[in-house]
Amino acid sequence: PANRPQSAAEFRQRLSDFLHRWDRRADDQALSAFLIELVSGGKGHDKKEVGFAFGEATSQWMASGEDLEKLVPLTGAHAGGRNGPADLLDPLQELKDAAPPSFSAPRGKFSGGETVMAIKESGLGKGRTVRNLLLVLLALGAIAAVAFLLLRSLGGREEKLASRKVKEAKAKLAAPLFIELSPPDAAILVDGRPVQPVGAPPRIEGLSAGEHTLKVLSPGYLPAEKKVVLGTEKNDPLRFDLRPRKGKLAVKTIPRGALVWVDGRRRGKTPLALKEIETGKEHEIVIKKLRFKPVKLKIGPADWPEDPAKPLVVEKRLKRVRRRRRR
Repeated sequence: PANRPQSAAEFRQRLSDFLHRWDRRADDQALSAFLIELVSGGKGHDKKEVGFAFGEATSQWMASGEDLEKLVPLTGAHAGGRNGPADLLDPLQELKDAAPPSFSAPRGKFSGGETVMAIKESGLGKGRTVRNLLLVLLALGAIAAVAFLLLRSLGGREEKLASRKVKEAKAKLAAPLFIELSPPDAAILVDGRPVQPVGAPPRIEGLSAGEHTLKVLSPGYLPAEKKVVLGTEKNDPLRFDLRPRKGKLAVKTIPRGALVWVDGRRRGKTPLALKEIETGKEHEIVIKKLRFKPVKLKIGPADWPEDPAKPLVVEKRLKRVRRRRRR
């Protein structure tokens, strides 16, 4: 409300100024926009809002004691200066008396004044809709084609890169290494990792070209270790003959003094310490003592400690034989 005219005289003055500078050749939209902005204070956009604002303004003017009919008469009875009512209506009268503008006769298919319904029935709107739809579909197809070509190009790059990596890996891959083992069930470590030979004769595959350390282990045998340099074309076969391990055997019994046989040979009384016992094969131990039950047991390659310096200790508690009472 603070932006609109605060009196009818101010309203008349601002309207008169606008009419004097108004271009007669323009349409009435400029006048309507000016009135809406003038009456509503620059905030009105709806007819109801503008009507309410105008009614509120005129009520305010009348409440302040202004006579609207004298200030803004509907006829040009008072002629005079610029601010007079005659000057206010003069531009409108000039616009009314002006000759109507001339227009050239319309041309084209609908120059006869057909209605919008006739245009719709003619199918012109449908044709434009179909054409627009086709243009949209063509645009989407072009985008999809570009995306497909881009993805295909990226996929081709990835395939080429993967193929190059495979070729490089194959170029660095060593030829198979044929290996002979004794005993044949010995375990193989390549650079500290266990490897299982394949095929017959046994061979190791999948190693990279270059230097490797091979270590062969088997229970009851001394480990063997060799360093080899593998090539990509052909590698010489490798043979490992493990030597039987000689271990220490300690036999203890409770009570002491029991006789000990190893593989059928009497070796002494407990506590007994034996050396140079082959750890790669199975041995039978028999322990006997008077008035005690005999003990038989077998030891194999897996029973020996991993450290060759440590002995295999066999310790048994003998059970006494119960005597039969005489009658």
